[in-house]
Amino acid sequence: MTRTEQERLLNDLLAGEDLEAVRKATLECGLTALRRRRQFRQMVRTCTLFCLPLLATLVLLLFNHRALERRTTSARAQAVPAVASSPSNGGVKIISDEELFALFPNRPMVLVGEPGHQQLVFLDQPEQSGRR
Repeated sequence: MTRTEQERLLNDLLAGEDLEAVRKATLECGLTALRRRRQFRQMVRTCTLFCLPLLATLVLLLFNHRALERRTTSARAQAVPAVASSPSNGGVKIISDEELFALFPNRPMVLVGEPGHQQLVFLDQPEQSGRR
């Protein structure tokens, strides 16, 4: 087929009345596809806008819950075990320094203050702001 024959065949195809119906059908299909894509993008945006704050809230709640668990666990670990009370001494049993140190083996600590008004200080804990 020569170049002129190809052009003539092409002109015959494009000049036909059926071409208008094909153009219209193609245009409708293309517009329908574009509408679907736009609707899908809008749906994804809407879901993202609703899900991101929800996800951020869940992450914050989980983080706060874990931080609270850590604080509670460390507070329990630092709690002093209860000393057996004696009713004759107002409910408090007086123990010696050695007995006190024996309650916390393998922990660096020191008694600070005047005898009778001493405080037990653990040296392996960071100093808290507000304490002096």
